[in-house]
Amino acid sequence: MKLFSDKELKTEVQTIDLGTVQAGDVKEYTYYLQNNTIARLVEIQIELSNRELKIIKAPMELNSFDFSELVIKWNCDINIKQGLKSDLSISAKEIYS
Repeated sequence: MKLFSDKELKTEVQTIDLGTVQAGDVKEYTYYLQNNTIARLVEIQIELSNRELKIIKAPMELNSFDFSELVIKWNCDINIKQGLKSDLSISAKEIYS
């Protein structure tokens, strides 16, 4: 599974870097998950390492080489001087047919 910042799947993302926002601001970010395997992926589980982030939209299944939106919401409680970064953990079951 790969993560991209653009719908054209040109810019791959290794770490989610959301920059900075003002306290009280709420922002949503859209990324794109691509199943880069020949297997159909089911029971997709996605976890973010930063607790301030919430997953709003994510695929539960992806067919081989298909892609889908991943929408993340950040409800910023405090002003921060450095940008917010988060690692992403993805697991799924592979089905071959």
